[in-house]
Formats: sequence, structure tokens, C-alpha cells
Amino acid sequence: MNSSKYTYSIFDFWDKPQKILDTRAIESKSNSPIPFAEKILSYTSRDLKKIKSKGFPCSEGIELMHQVQQYQKFFDTNETIILIDEAPYLISLAVWQHYRPTSNVLIYQGGTKRLNQESIDFMKRPFSFVTLFGKTGAGKTELLRILESKGAQTLDLESIARHKGSVFGNLEEKEQLSQDSFIWSLAHKLASMDLNKVIFVEAEKFNLGKNMIPLPLLDHMENAKKIKLNLPKPARIHRIIQQYAKVNDPKLASGIEKLKFKLGKSIADQALQYLREKNYEELMGILVDYFDQSESYNTLDTINFDCELDNQDMDQAADLLIRKFY
Repeated sequence: MNSSKYTYSIFDFWDKPQKILDTRAIESKSNSPIPFAEKILSYTSRDLKKIKSKGFPCSEGIELMHQVQQYQKFFDTNETIILIDEAPYLISLAVWQHYRPTSNVLIYQGGTKRLNQESIDFMKRPFSFVTLFGKTGAGKTELLRILESKGAQTLDLESIARHKGSVFGNLEEKEQLSQDSFIWSLAHKLASMDLNKVIFVEAEKFNLGKNMIPLPLLDHMENAKKIKLNLPKPARIHRIIQQYAKVNDPKLASGIEKLKFKLGKSIADQALQYLREKNYEELMGILVDYFDQSESYNTLDTINFDCELDNQDMDQAADLLIRKFY
């Protein structure tokens, strides 16, 4: 049996059989879940404070050790088991001591602070990206999904962040991940990628709602092959209607109010009137015009694209991209 107590990396040995267990307090697991870890043990930060003060003979400590004994099924494996905790690793040390004689158990040294840094460092590896650009409604996200269905490697940042990036990016009001969980989720996804194959990704600004895209990923996207997707304006409006109409009209109205100083009062009021009338075609036409004229989309004219594609037939566009880059 391995006599080591700590490991300093998770992603360096990602291809090896391993099971990762989150032994942190309930609050930490809830606020910043680790996407690739199974949660074990149920105790609060207050319980932990008492155990630190009084030791495991206190009632909270006795209850916790009773729980530890009930997790035998997680340790009946030939896989390496990695425990993620926060310093001073009091709970993980108790688990390690209980199961180490019969299982290969290690404690991740550095806790979530170290996990953040390792995740960021992992993103610096020489991944090869192909970045999809295009105006609002050009079908970038849909094309990513088709590429994935055809076996290509894709990184859907919006799906991971649960946000589409604009003021209307979360009409479904999904709860976003904490920044830590977002970073860990990105690293987890990239860990499954083949470095010898390209990864298709959608061009994004530096943030998606409250989640900030890590700089190493932004660098990869900036240095990637760049593809511009073209789609006529009527088709873009039709696609946006399909995505946003009747999803959450109050939230849509709130977004228009936030843009009033950019749209201008009269245009914003007209957009709100169209929304009240359920005239989504005219409404989305106003919003498409706004986004087309915004600074972020005007920069499309300054980018040297490796190729441009008509995205009216996305299945055909996906096949072309796979033949050319994959």
C-alpha cells in the first residue's frame, strides 16, 4: 500500500484510475461544488470549529467518525482515492487514517486554492483552438453542438457558465456557478480533450455573466484559427425569435430598460411596445440592429479570418470545418 499521505496534482494523473472525494463542509460544497468530485460527509463549518476546539471526542466529532465508517463502499476499489479538503485537512486526515490501511488514499495538498492554480496552469497547455465568430443570431452555439454530435472536440463556454454573455444572456434565470467552480469545470472539460486535435469554441468577451473567462483560455482563443460565420439578417432574426421569444418576457423587458441609454429612449420605448404586443419579429429586429452596431461586433471587420462560412446549412458547415481543421 502506498505510504504517502499527500498528492500535489490531480490533472497530471487524470488518465490514471482515480476517485476524487470532496470532504469539505456543507457550505463549501454548496457554494463552490467541485464538478468532478463526489461529495461525502455531512457537517457544517460550526461543527468543524467545535472539532478543532474540542477534538474528535466531542459529540460533533463522534458523529462525523460514525459517518466516516459508513462510506466503506467508496473505498472498496483499486483506484487511487484523492480527498479534497481545506487546510489543516483535519477531516481528510481522519478519513485517510481510517481507510489508508486497506485503500490507496491521498490528500490533495493545498485545498481549493491549489486546485484553482492547477486548473489555470492546466489551461496553459498547448491546446489548439478554432474560434467561431459571427454576429448575433449567426448560429455559433448551434454549430458547436452539431460539431460535437459529429465527434469533434468542443468547449461550450456558455453552457458551462449557464449564461450567453449579453444583457439577455440568462433569460431562463439559471443559477450560475461560482467563479471557482467555473474554473474547475473548464479544467475538467479540457482534461478530457486530446491535445493532438483541435477544439472548437465560440468567440466570447472576457466574461459570461458573473463568470470571468481565465486569461490562458482567452489567449488560446485569440491565437486560434478564426472562422467567421455569415447568415442573412432575416435568418438571424428568425433564429433569435426561436431562442428568446416567450422564454421570459419580464426579464427581456428588464434588459431593454438597461439598454435604454444606449438604444435611445424612443427606440427602447418602441421595443418595449413591440414586446407588449408580442411582435417579436420587430422587437428582435431592433435588438439585432443594436448588437450589429455595438463595438464588439464592429471589431469583426478588423479580424483577419482564416475562412468564412455560410451558416444557413449548419450540418454542411460543420462537415466543412471538420474536413478543414479536424
